Order: sequence, then C-alpha cells, then structure tokens
Amino acid sequence: MKLLIYEYFSSGAPGHSGISEDGFMMLGALLSDFSLLPGLEIVTVIRPDLWARISPKIRAENLQPCLKGGAERSFLAALEACECALIVAPETAGTLARLTKLAEDRGKAVIGSSSAGVSLAGNKAASLALLEANGLPIPKWKHLVSSAFPEDFAQPFVVKPVEGAGGEGVRVIGTREQWATWKADASHTHEDFLAQEQVPGEAASVSCLVGDSVAAPICLNRQHIGPGEQPEFLGITAPYRHKWATQTMDIAQRVCELIPGLRGFVGVDFILGPGGPLVLEVNPRLTFAYLALREVAAQNIAGELLAICLEGSVPRRPQVSGSHTCLAKRK
Repeated sequence: MKLLIYEYFSSGAPGHSGISEDGFMMLGALLSDFSLLPGLEIVTVIRPDLWARISPKIRAENLQPCLKGGAERSFLAALEACECALIVAPETAGTLARLTKLAEDRGKAVIGSSSAGVSLAGNKAASLALLEANGLPIPKWKHLVSSAFPEDFAQPFVVKPVEGAGGEGVRVIGTREQWATWKADASHTHEDFLAQEQVPGEAASVSCLVGDSVAAPICLNRQHIGPGEQPEFLGITAPYRHKWATQTMDIAQRVCELIPGLRGFVGVDFILGPGGPLVLEVNPRLTFAYLALREVAAQNIAGELLAICLEGSVPRRPQVSGSHTCLAKRK
C-alpha cells in the first residue's frame, strides 16, 4: 500500500521560514516512523533544496522517488499514485480542510480528521461556541465581526485569526494604542478574528489519539511560549507532570469526542489558570508535540494512527516514560 505523507511547507508552499523549518522536522519524523511499518511504500512531496537533508537511509531504502517542488500540483499527482494520505498543513484560509477534501473526493483514505471535522475544529469561533454550549471550560471570547474596540474586554486580551496556526497573527492587546497599531498593521492578512481573555497561567496542550467518537489522551505537554506582544512558540516538553494533568486530559478527551469528524492525532491547547484548565483551541491535525512524544512513547505512534484510521481500531493510550523537550527552529 502506498501512503502519501505531505507536509505543506516542505512541499514548496509559501510560508514563514520558522514554520517551514518546524514542518520539515515533522516531515522527517513521520517519514522515519512510518518507514518502520511493514507493507507500506512512502511517497512525499518536497522542495528540491530540502531533498538532500532527508536521511539517506530513509531516502534510499524506504521511500519511492519523491516528487520535487510544486506544491498543490505535485500534491495531486502524488495523491493519485497512493491509496491513503497523511496531510500536515495549517488551518489558515481553510488550507488543511481543502487538501483533505481533495483526498476524500478521490477516494483516498485519510490518516487524520475528515474535512468536515477540520473545518469545524479549525474554525476557532465555531469550535469555541460548541464547547461553550456543552459546558466545557473556556476563557471569555468574542468573534470580532467589526473593527470596533471590544469594550467589554479587560486589558490585556488576545486577538487571533479565527483560522490560523503556529501562532501566526496572534497579538496581545494591552492598550487602545496597541489596538490601533494592530488594526493598521499591513502585515496581517487574515480577515476574520476573535478576541480572547488573557488568563494568567501556564501554556499547555494535550495530544490525543481519536477514533470513532472515542479519544485516548496520550499525555499533558508543557508549551514554551516567549513573552511579549507577539507571543512566539519556542518548543514543547512531554509529558508535563502537573497537579491538573488528569483533569486536563479528561477535558481534552471530552473535547475530541464532542467534535464530529476528528480522527487520528489531535491536539487541544490549554491555559492552566489559577482556577483550573481552560481550553483555548483545538488543532485537528498532527502537531509539533509529536516530535517530543515519539521520544517518550513505548510504541510507534505511527502504527497506532494507521490502525485507527484504516482498520477502525479503538485508540489506545501509549505508555510514556521519561521526559523530552523539543525546541522549535524559527530562523
């Protein structure tokens, strides 16, 4: 069976250099892990300048010849040659949902969430409204349907794109002057934003394996976020031993089982505030946390993903031991 492993930025699609480097790290890990599974032929799409950086062992022994360059055109060509696909792409502008739908429309099995699940979870306003309606703990939030200053929010608060990834477009607004500067900033290209209460606490996430309405949280992860008006993701530590770890993982499980169409690897972001864990957003795809988790999991997570998505297996929580920190490579 041929499996397409497609990482959006490594394929030649335009993107922030840091996200591109992080994406390439994820691609290398996926190629390595899936190449260990029997009965698979792996195909990927990669920029010519990145080809030489792929491990020679993987490149020579475990991969079919890769298509080089050309993002979407090469994606479609590679997709036609494969029976299934694992797609890592940002939710920005509906990119992940669109690529997933292209695979579905061609009858390919997707090692991940459905396009409908991606569309719902990847839309922060829609997913937060669903979580709120079902009594899950979230910070105060508001969909910004106009450019008016949100008077009912205490400063500082956070603004973020309704569809976004990797912290792109996220700003901390502490004054009306910062609000005016943010609005006038020509560098942000998103049109749809939401405001979210900034709750003091620790940034964290829970990585889950998700099957048919059943989720198995792997562990709580510590997110390392830089300070400042434009928070920067610096890396992740897994697992993170915290007094609220079990409670946070239980909430993440409820989140993943509530949103229809989630499958495979899903990340749920939290802030561990003074009153307990609050859900910030849901990532309906493989996240950077995978790089740390693969170092501490007792079994190959790739095999679990394949079994869940192709065989309908009930997700099992992998055993983890020790701790591992993986740092993001921004520039």
